[in-house]
Amino acid sequence: MQLLLYESSEVHNSSCYKRTQQSIKKCTGVYKTTYVTVQNFNIIFGKLLFARLVLIYCEIMGIFMIIVQRLFGSAPKFELLFIALYVAIVDTFFVVRSIISCENVENAGAKLGVLCRILYTEVQDPRLKEQLNDLANLIAALPLSFSVSGFFKLNKQLIPSLISGITSYLIIMIQFKSQEACK
Repeated sequence: MQLLLYESSEVHNSSCYKRTQQSIKKCTGVYKTTYVTVQNFNIIFGKLLFARLVLIYCEIMGIFMIIVQRLFGSAPKFELLFIALYVAIVDTFFVVRSIISCENVENAGAKLGVLCRILYTEVQDPRLKEQLNDLANLIAALPLSFSVSGFFKLNKQLIPSLISGITSYLIIMIQFKSQEACK
Protein backbone atom coordinates (compact mmCIF):
# COMPACT_ATOMS: atom_id res chain seq x y z
CA MET A 1 0.00 0.00 0.00
CA GLN A 2 2.76 2.40 0.91
CA LEU A 3 4.53 1.72 -2.38
CA LEU A 4 1.38 2.59 -4.33
CA LEU A 5 1.06 5.85 -2.44
CA TYR A 6 4.73 6.66 -2.83
CA GLU A 7 4.49 6.15 -6.58
CA SER A 8 1.56 8.55 -6.62
CA SER A 9 3.76 11.26 -5.10
CA GLU A 10 5.54 11.49 -8.44
CA VAL A 11 2.29 12.54 -10.08
CA HIS A 12 3.07 16.23 -10.16
CA ASN A 13 6.07 15.35 -12.36
CA SER A 14 4.00 13.38 -14.86
CA SER A 15 0.51 13.27 -16.30
CA CYS A 16 -0.60 10.01 -14.64
CA TYR A 17 -3.47 11.47 -12.61
CA LYS A 18 -5.90 8.70 -13.46
CA ARG A 19 -3.46 5.94 -12.52
CA THR A 20 -2.62 7.73 -9.29
CA GLN A 21 -6.29 8.09 -8.39
CA GLN A 22 -6.75 4.37 -9.00
CA SER A 23 -3.74 3.62 -6.78
CA ILE A 24 -5.20 5.68 -3.96
CA LYS A 25 -8.55 3.94 -4.38
CA LYS A 26 -6.77 0.57 -4.22
CA CYS A 27 -4.98 1.65 -1.03
CA THR A 28 -8.28 2.73 0.49
CA GLY A 29 -9.84 -0.61 -0.43
CA VAL A 30 -6.91 -2.58 0.93
CA TYR A 31 -6.95 -0.60 4.17
CA LYS A 32 -10.70 -1.15 4.62
CA THR A 33 -10.24 -4.87 3.99
CA THR A 34 -7.36 -4.98 6.47
CA TYR A 35 -9.42 -3.16 9.08
CA VAL A 36 -12.33 -5.59 8.65
CA THR A 37 -9.90 -8.52 8.86
CA VAL A 38 -8.41 -7.20 12.11
CA GLN A 39 -11.89 -6.70 13.58
CA ASN A 40 -12.93 -10.21 12.54
CA PHE A 41 -9.73 -11.58 14.06
CA ASN A 42 -10.57 -9.82 17.31
CA ILE A 43 -14.09 -11.29 17.30
CA ILE A 44 -13.22 -14.82 16.20
CA PHE A 45 -9.92 -15.41 17.95
CA GLY A 46 -10.14 -12.95 20.85
CA LYS A 47 -11.64 -15.40 23.33
CA LEU A 48 -9.38 -18.23 22.20
CA LEU A 49 -6.32 -16.02 22.51
CA PHE A 50 -7.47 -14.86 25.94
CA ALA A 51 -7.87 -18.47 27.08
CA ARG A 52 -4.43 -19.32 25.67
CA LEU A 53 -2.81 -16.37 27.45
CA VAL A 54 -4.47 -17.32 30.74
CA LEU A 55 -3.30 -20.92 30.38
CA ILE A 56 0.24 -19.82 29.57
CA TYR A 57 0.21 -17.45 32.55
CA CYS A 58 -0.96 -20.29 34.85
CA GLU A 59 1.63 -22.60 33.35
CA ILE A 60 4.41 -20.12 34.06
CA MET A 61 3.13 -19.72 37.62
CA GLY A 62 3.19 -23.52 38.01
CA ILE A 63 6.76 -23.62 36.77
CA PHE A 64 7.75 -20.97 39.26
CA MET A 65 6.01 -22.99 41.96
CA ILE A 66 8.13 -26.01 41.00
CA ILE A 67 11.28 -23.86 41.10
CA VAL A 68 10.35 -22.40 44.50
CA GLN A 69 9.62 -25.89 45.86
CA ARG A 70 12.97 -27.05 44.57
CA LEU A 71 14.70 -24.11 46.29
CA PHE A 72 13.02 -24.81 49.62
CA GLY A 73 13.61 -28.54 49.80
CA SER A 74 10.51 -30.39 48.63
CA ALA A 75 12.01 -31.36 45.31
CA PRO A 76 9.88 -32.72 42.47
CA LYS A 77 11.56 -34.79 39.80
CA PHE A 78 14.27 -32.93 37.95
CA GLU A 79 12.92 -34.09 34.57
CA LEU A 80 9.59 -32.45 35.35
CA LEU A 81 11.37 -29.14 35.83
CA PHE A 82 13.12 -29.36 32.45
CA ILE A 83 9.93 -30.32 30.62
CA ALA A 84 8.05 -27.48 32.28
CA LEU A 85 10.79 -24.99 31.41
CA TYR A 86 10.80 -26.14 27.78
CA VAL A 87 7.03 -25.72 27.49
CA ALA A 88 7.23 -22.30 29.17
CA ILE A 89 9.91 -21.12 26.74
CA VAL A 90 7.90 -22.28 23.72
CA ASP A 91 4.71 -20.66 25.02
CA THR A 92 6.51 -17.44 25.93
CA PHE A 93 7.92 -17.32 22.40
CA PHE A 94 4.36 -17.71 21.05
CA VAL A 95 3.08 -14.84 23.19
CA VAL A 96 5.94 -12.48 22.37
CA ARG A 97 5.80 -13.29 18.65
CA SER A 98 2.04 -12.71 18.58
CA ILE A 99 2.40 -9.38 20.35
CA ILE A 100 5.19 -8.21 18.03
CA SER A 101 3.20 -9.24 14.92
CA CYS A 102 0.14 -7.32 16.09
CA GLU A 103 2.30 -4.29 16.88
CA ASN A 104 3.83 -4.42 13.38
CA VAL A 105 0.38 -4.35 11.75
CA GLU A 106 -0.67 -1.40 13.92
CA ASN A 107 2.54 0.47 13.07
CA ALA A 108 2.11 -0.18 9.33
CA GLY A 109 -1.36 1.38 9.46
CA ALA A 110 -0.05 4.41 11.33
CA LYS A 111 2.84 4.82 8.85
CA LEU A 112 0.37 4.73 5.97
CA GLY A 113 -1.55 7.59 7.59
CA VAL A 114 1.63 9.63 7.99
CA LEU A 115 2.57 8.96 4.38
CA CYS A 116 -0.85 10.16 3.23
CA ARG A 117 -0.36 13.41 5.14
CA ILE A 118 3.10 13.91 3.63
CA LEU A 119 1.87 13.23 0.10
CA TYR A 120 -1.05 15.56 0.71
CA THR A 121 1.41 18.45 1.08
CA GLU A 122 3.37 17.47 -2.05
CA VAL A 123 0.54 16.81 -4.53
CA GLN A 124 -0.83 19.75 -6.49
CA ASP A 125 -4.03 18.29 -7.92
CA PRO A 126 -7.07 19.09 -5.71
CA ARG A 127 -8.79 15.77 -6.51
CA LEU A 128 -5.74 13.80 -5.42
CA LYS A 129 -5.41 15.95 -2.32
CA GLU A 130 -9.01 15.18 -1.44
CA GLN A 131 -8.47 11.43 -1.91
CA LEU A 132 -5.30 11.47 0.19
CA ASN A 133 -7.04 13.48 2.88
CA ASP A 134 -9.98 11.05 2.89
CA LEU A 135 -7.63 8.08 3.21
CA ALA A 136 -5.68 9.76 6.02
CA ASN A 137 -8.92 10.57 7.84
CA LEU A 138 -10.12 6.98 7.39
CA ILE A 139 -6.89 5.68 8.89
CA ALA A 140 -7.15 8.11 11.81
CA ALA A 141 -10.81 7.22 12.44
CA LEU A 142 -10.33 3.45 12.11
CA PRO A 143 -6.87 2.56 13.42
CA LEU A 144 -5.75 -1.04 13.19
CA SER A 145 -5.80 -2.44 16.70
CA PHE A 146 -5.69 -6.02 17.92
CA SER A 147 -7.35 -6.79 21.22
CA VAL A 148 -8.05 -9.85 23.32
CA SER A 149 -11.85 -9.87 23.53
CA GLY A 150 -11.74 -6.15 24.27
CA PHE A 151 -9.98 -6.70 27.61
CA PHE A 152 -6.62 -5.31 26.52
CA LYS A 153 -4.71 -4.51 23.36
CA LEU A 154 -2.05 -6.77 21.95
CA ASN A 155 0.94 -4.46 21.63
CA LYS A 156 4.40 -4.12 23.11
CA GLN A 157 3.01 -2.39 26.20
CA LEU A 158 1.54 -5.75 27.23
CA ILE A 159 4.96 -7.40 27.68
CA PRO A 160 6.07 -5.31 30.70
CA SER A 161 2.63 -5.79 32.25
CA LEU A 162 2.93 -9.56 31.95
CA ILE A 163 6.46 -9.53 33.36
CA SER A 164 5.45 -7.39 36.34
CA GLY A 165 2.46 -9.64 37.07
CA ILE A 166 4.57 -12.78 36.92
CA THR A 167 7.25 -11.17 39.10
CA SER A 168 4.68 -10.11 41.70
CA TYR A 169 3.27 -13.64 41.96
CA LEU A 170 6.76 -15.10 42.13
CA ILE A 171 7.60 -12.84 45.07
CA ILE A 172 4.38 -13.83 46.84
CA MET A 173 5.11 -17.54 46.30
CA ILE A 174 8.64 -17.15 47.67
CA GLN A 175 7.32 -15.31 50.72
CA PHE A 176 4.77 -18.05 51.45
CA LYS A 177 7.34 -20.79 50.98
CA SER A 178 9.89 -19.02 53.18
CA GLN A 179 7.24 -18.67 55.93
CA GLU A 180 6.48 -22.41 55.65
CA ALA A 181 10.19 -23.20 55.86
CA CYS A 182 10.55 -21.15 59.04
CA LYS A 183 7.85 -23.15 60.88
